[in-house]
Amino acid sequence: MSVTLPTALEIGNAILAAQFSTTIAKTETLPINMNEFPLVAIMSMLSHGAQRKFNDATGGADKSAAEKVSIAKAMIADFKNGVVAKRGEGATTDQLDARKAMRSLMSRADVKTLNEMEPVAQIKKLDELIAANADIVAGVVADNRAEAARVAARNAGLVGKVKISL
Repeated sequence: MSVTLPTALEIGNAILAAQFSTTIAKTETLPINMNEFPLVAIMSMLSHGAQRKFNDATGGADKSAAEKVSIAKAMIADFKNGVVAKRGEGATTDQLDARKAMRSLMSRADVKTLNEMEPVAQIKKLDELIAANADIVAGVVADNRAEAARVAARNAGLVGKVKISL
């Protein structure tokens, strides 16, 4: 399989357009819109997320250290090839954007219920909801992409104007 690596601009645009959420103490889901954070915070979240992704996948007292390292190495190799779930190829940008849009259309209670599901069940449920609401989701995705492009263009115009002292 051949994987096309994204450009720095594509990565930056994708990160700035990303919308996540976190449910705290199973009581409140808080939005995390990456375009609202400074670079240092974004890098901290990405670093922590990358570490957690692989540590969580290899956790458990039932595995030896060698087994955990082997699992992590195989998973990293899969990720480098675009395989982010063993059910098949990694999700496309369109699928990821549609899933984010669908989440944004859900009530807090529905998001909470969704977040309590196993990851594979979450994806399956989101994809079912997207299929049932295809026209609405497509419109939200288009709006989100237009907004992300607007923000990226604005930010690109500010490069070089920002006073930075490192």
